[in-house]
Amino acid sequence: MADTIWGQVQTVLGPDIFEVLVTREGEGNAFDYGPMERVRIGAMTDPGAGIVPDPDRKRLIDKHVRCSILGRDSKSTIIADVTVL
Repeated sequence: MADTIWGQVQTVLGPDIFEVLVTREGEGNAFDYGPMERVRIGAMTDPGAGIVPDPDRKRLIDKHVRCSILGRDSKSTIIADVTVL
């Protein structure tokens, strides 16, 4: 089972990277997560809009998201499938 975190997007850093204020961690997570994490989007869905196109990423600021974690890259950025809640 993949680790999961939930939180509020604080800053969009690029077309596929944002910072999230972590508000909740999955009970069965294998790893611990900091209060603020940088996330690289593997795939993103928004139940109201389907797949979110790259140019619309700035609209994620202040949105609540669920990140299903796939791993970390060489800079410790989380790689995750992201769902807008």
